[in-house]
Amino acid sequence: MNRTYQLYIGGQWVESDGAEDLTVINPATEEPLGTVPQASPKDVVRAIEAARHAFDEGPWPRMKPRERAELLLRLAEVMERRKDELIDLVVREAGATLEPSCRARGSGHRRVNRDAP
Repeated sequence: MNRTYQLYIGGQWVESDGAEDLTVINPATEEPLGTVPQASPKDVVRAIEAARHAFDEGPWPRMKPRERAELLLRLAEVMERRKDELIDLVVREAGATLEPSCRARGSGHRRVNRDAP
């Protein structure tokens, strides 16, 4: 599974301004996992400006803590649904086997408690 990725800037997947790509390698097999753009200094500035704009002009700073918590819980739910895919990707990127990786993480994953204060 060798995929090519883009940069995520300002809420959109975009091409890098730079010309270089990085190949992410599974250190255990030396097989390529994917190709990612090497962000240029101009890309970094674009990302910082987009983040600053999103924070200053977006809804996040005006949201109540409970609203923020709900969004973070939704993110956790999406990650929980995709946990097998995420675990597989992290294991392959680290060049580890699944069993030691789960042991290193304790139980392997934690559930989000929606009722926590």
